[in-house]
Amino acid sequence: MDTILFHIPALFTSDRIIALATVVYAGVTIVMFFSIRSQAKATHRQADIAARAARAAEKSTETLVSTERAWVFGTIEPFPGDGTIVPDSDEVSHLLKVVRVNYTLTNYGHTPACITAIGVKHHQFGNLEDAVTGPPDYGQIVQVCNYLAPGKVGGSFFLMAPNDFIPINRQEKFLIICGIIEYEDVYGNCHTTKFCFDYHHPLGLDMRPAGFYRFGGKGRNNQT
Repeated sequence: MDTILFHIPALFTSDRIIALATVVYAGVTIVMFFSIRSQAKATHRQADIAARAARAAEKSTETLVSTERAWVFGTIEPFPGDGTIVPDSDEVSHLLKVVRVNYTLTNYGHTPACITAIGVKHHQFGNLEDAVTGPPDYGQIVQVCNYLAPGKVGGSFFLMAPNDFIPINRQEKFLIICGIIEYEDVYGNCHTTKFCFDYHHPLGLDMRPAGFYRFGGKGRNNQT
């Protein structure tokens, strides 16, 4: 019995106690490390899930806005517009009359549009290559405040003398009409629509009917 009591204190020397404490501390540190790493991974997964949910919600909102917003397009009515012949202001002679050419704005969206600016101008070019040289000319862009309901059509017109169409009908000159529309949707977003048409008059074996055709590609025909 005395021998056992003599050896017990020898088992717990200061060096051994320090070594044991170090082992325990290391074990606790390792457990804490794996626990923190696991929590970090869980937090990262939750953040990733939240980010994906936020992106999905944003995309859903953008899709809803895009679906429900106003979409305004511009076009030119088949020549000569509505067929209205307007007597010249200076001469009532049937030889001097002007033809009204109509351009229309149509809201194909599901909500109203507030038209804020319109610019439409017609040009005559000697060849079609000159018509696409440089930026399109919309003339004077007029500031307006007109509401266009879904499915509704608006627009205006311009007048041209019949004599102006003689070289166009002979394809000696080409009639180009450029237009720009600026409008705001119900969500407060601003949009721009650009359109461009050329008037085609068939000659010889040309089977295309006379009328206005889209011209100038995406650079002159686009919507935002």
